[in-house]
Amino acid sequence: MALRRFVLVSALFALFGLLASFSAPVGAQEKKDKPASKTGLDDATTALMGHVEEAFKAKDYRRDPKHGDGKNPYDEMPTKPGILIGLDVWPGTRDKTVQYVRGVRPIFLCNDGHEYFGKQVGYVGTGSVKLKAKPGYAVAGMKVHTDFGELSGISLVFAKITDTGLDMSETEESKYLGHNDPNTARKVVCNGEPILGVHGLVAANAKSHDFGLGLTVMGKEKKKKEK
Repeated sequence: MALRRFVLVSALFALFGLLASFSAPVGAQEKKDKPASKTGLDDATTALMGHVEEAFKAKDYRRDPKHGDGKNPYDEMPTKPGILIGLDVWPGTRDKTVQYVRGVRPIFLCNDGHEYFGKQVGYVGTGSVKLKAKPGYAVAGMKVHTDFGELSGISLVFAKITDTGLDMSETEESKYLGHNDPNTARKVVCNGEPILGVHGLVAANAKSHDFGLGLTVMGKEKKKKEK
């Protein structure tokens, strides 16, 4: 009799276990089985980094024209494949109140999931202003004013990261630094192409206000602007 009861109880537990497995949410099972990203990057950023890695290997990128002027060239890209997500900007002041850009330092998000600073370029001191995209966004371009060789105003345009590029239907703008009306600033790049670095020219000496800044854009062939 005891043996029969044991067999019956075992059978009932087995049946309950089978029913529980059928009733478990499919999504929960898929989530459990899905391997975690080693880099901590989301799916869209991971996919885009694959394209960025290919571009780095093939040197498939171009240097968009610089804005402002100077004498000594610089060219800043990350040491490992990555995209530009912001700038540290050092403002300068002339005539006591007129603000312009003295130098910058790029901020990169790389394929290992970490953020890195590039080198400082220009005549920089203390009091930088950080213009940085929020998570899931990256630099898509910038808005600039120039005054002869001086970079007299700048703001960054951020766009949402997708599997293949940047979504220009979902954009944000950073704070504007400099003088002149930000609403009349010239928009640069902003085609949905990932930005891989910065380049330009630094003045010959600290007394000059000249500073040139341009973007290094993924793709040797310029992408047509989306309507």
